[in-house]
Amino acid sequence: MTFELARMTDDHRADVLALRVHDSQALFVEPIAETLEATAGMRDNHVMLMNDAVVGFFQIDATGEARFRNPSSRELELHEVMIDAGRQGAGLGRKFASALGRYIAAEYPGWQTLVLSVNVMNGRARALYELGGFRDTGEIYTKGRAGPQNVMRLRF
Repeated sequence: MTFELARMTDDHRADVLALRVHDSQALFVEPIAETLEATAGMRDNHVMLMNDAVVGFFQIDATGEARFRNPSSRELELHEVMIDAGRQGAGLGRKFASALGRYIAAEYPGWQTLVLSVNVMNGRARALYELGGFRDTGEIYTKGRAGPQNVMRLRF
């Protein structure tokens, strides 16, 4: 079984719109149709593929606008990571976390860090990001739609 990350194309759109999360995760992820509409032209859309089938989605903000303390001069921001509810529990989160740093370094040459914020109540997601090499900065972002968030960075 092959797992890969790729830029989202028009051919992926229907499958991305069909992605769902468990009800308990809905607090942490915006509905995908709203996300695509609200961020059109502002963020790059990417997919997680298992044997060429869309199993997940994420976005990269490459505007370089710093929202968190102590950014590098070239910092990307990770947003809206989701794995389809029907595919969870099969190790895809670990595969994503392990592949993300290499993928981002290849897709965005010249950038230095990838930053994210993860809700303080979402310990499973935080553990996955740590597995992928992200480190907690100690900063708490207080403007998250579902409450305070830990800020984490991955340096390339």
